[in-house]
Amino acid sequence: MSDAEGFYRAFEDRERGSRELVLSRLAVYRPLLEYLSARYPEARALDVGCGRGEWLQLLQSVGIQGHGVDLDAGMLEACRAAQLSVEQGDGLAWLATQPDNSLALISAFHVVEHVPFALVQQLAAEAHRVLLPGGLLIMETPNPENLSVGAHTFYLDPSHERPLPPRLLQFVPEFVGFERSWLWRLQEAERLQPGDDPLLGSVLLAVSPDYAVIARKAGEGLAELDQLLDRPRGRGLEQACSEYDGQHQRRYQQLAGQFEQLTQRLAQAEAEVQRHQQQLVGITHSFGWLLKLPFRWLGLQRRLLRQYGLRGRGSALLARVRALSGGGGSALRLPFADRGQRWVIGARGFGRRLVRRAGAQVRRSQRLRQLVLAVLARSPRLSVFCRRLYLRSQLSDSLPVAEQSGAGDRCWLAAPRADAVHAQQRTPLEAHFHDYVERK
Repeated sequence: MSDAEGFYRAFEDRERGSRELVLSRLAVYRPLLEYLSARYPEARALDVGCGRGEWLQLLQSVGIQGHGVDLDAGMLEACRAAQLSVEQGDGLAWLATQPDNSLALISAFHVVEHVPFALVQQLAAEAHRVLLPGGLLIMETPNPENLSVGAHTFYLDPSHERPLPPRLLQFVPEFVGFERSWLWRLQEAERLQPGDDPLLGSVLLAVSPDYAVIARKAGEGLAELDQLLDRPRGRGLEQACSEYDGQHQRRYQQLAGQFEQLTQRLAQAEAEVQRHQQQLVGITHSFGWLLKLPFRWLGLQRRLLRQYGLRGRGSALLARVRALSGGGGSALRLPFADRGQRWVIGARGFGRRLVRRAGAQVRRSQRLRQLVLAVLARSPRLSVFCRRLYLRSQLSDSLPVAEQSGAGDRCWLAAPRADAVHAQQRTPLEAHFHDYVERK
């Protein structure tokens, strides 16, 4: 065996795959072989370019007498090791020596891409002459519809001439007289399922990498054979593109439907928010709601008093007034002394404005004034606290605080009338505060 023959044998072993893999790919033809074996019990078959003999082995398993012809001696060694009927030579020349209507099957697996196109035509014509009525011609070759095959893998084999488009090869047996021909696309990847993501590789790589043209010579009673051959096989480029586009279209429609649902839900939510806003505006502007506002506030204060006690609520209220008032502005500080301790109650900025605004609201509304007076009449402590807070808010803007006097108390730098008013109000407030401290 020459170095060239050894190279091609090693290349085939590496690139084409193991014998078991090739046999699994050829199993798609088994129903046809079983039909021919039953129709022609003494059927004989020729395999042009038999290679390592996987096809001959399959023929032998179904009872068909197969004979292989190949130019490569290195390939034939594997056939002889398997005790298959082979010979070295030109398959087309061997076919020309056979009588008419003598063979049931002629095959050429991955042969036509190795020879000039004129020899392909000659092979088809000789096969039509030699085949029995109803006999089959099978020509398998790489499929250039697969973009990876047509642009790359086809040229891995240096003995390849050129790829043959499926429609061209299918026309050849029809032109020389075969009654019918079929195109089977083979060895494709798994089909895209409805839930799969559409990938570009499904177009570039998922097209069947091989195809076979199967031509049948005219004969009688071939309906069953035609039924076997009519089954659709494989995936072409147009079909792969259609599946790819269909998956994208379905995904787009699904996303569009989800977007429409989200849009509707958003519109419903906005309408619900608007409805609640209108209800809230109606509630807050109703007379009944405004009338019950003091009662709701008093109910809240009652619950807080029960939870934290009077001292805790008083401290919290003073802290809130200081936080709301912040810094700046004139200050009103009423000092009280008891048992050596100094107490200062202050109101600033926002707190004073809030108290004055509340007092003005009470003066303007007779009903609210009556309600407030009734509540204060029931709670002497709350009455004293509110009067004291309101008084401080009224005096703060007109009575600026001076520096501390020698007695430790603060004095008011104001007109005599203001001093008199302050003196009148301070005495009862201090007395009330002393009573409160003693009770506590």
